[in-house]
Amino acid sequence: MIITIARQCGSGGVSVGKMIADHYDIPIYDKASLNELAQEKGIYDKYSNFLAERTVNSLLYAITMGDNVAKITETPREVLAQLIGEQDCVLVGRCGNFVYRDRSDCVSVYLHGDLHQRVKLMEKQLGVSEKVAKKLVQDTDEERAAYHKYYTKENWGVAEHYDICLDSCRLHFDETAKVITQFIDSAC
Repeated sequence: MIITIARQCGSGGVSVGKMIADHYDIPIYDKASLNELAQEKGIYDKYSNFLAERTVNSLLYAITMGDNVAKITETPREVLAQLIGEQDCVLVGRCGNFVYRDRSDCVSVYLHGDLHQRVKLMEKQLGVSEKVAKKLVQDTDEERAAYHKYYTKENWGVAEHYDICLDSCRLHFDETAKVITQFIDSAC
């Protein structure tokens, strides 16, 4: 079983993911752990933009890639196949819902929440002002949307691309994890 979690900034994707991973006793992969694995396997430099959740300049990339532009959507599959393969896990971000959508035991989750609550969480976690936290949340969400669109050609956060979409700010993170595990236990 693989559980993929896409999330708005400040909606607790990693926190909820850890609770789910603990519940099922499976590993969790997020940005930090995937970057570490990529370094260990010697593939980080080849896929640094994907792993760092960065898009590249589409025009410049198209010029340098020539006829290989269609391979952009294969990058997430290539990277994740090399790093985690088909093992059971929780995967936070990295276009997981797109990569594993054909896997029959994949459950894809999208977490979102009220902007004000997400800003407050980031303010508290990072010890920054509300203004700085709000800019961070908005910029991160824009970057994630662009990243997802770049690598999948799909719009990020569209409900039809996920099995379950939850307002984790309204539910709180522990209750969000419970709802997800109940959904998984019922659906799988």
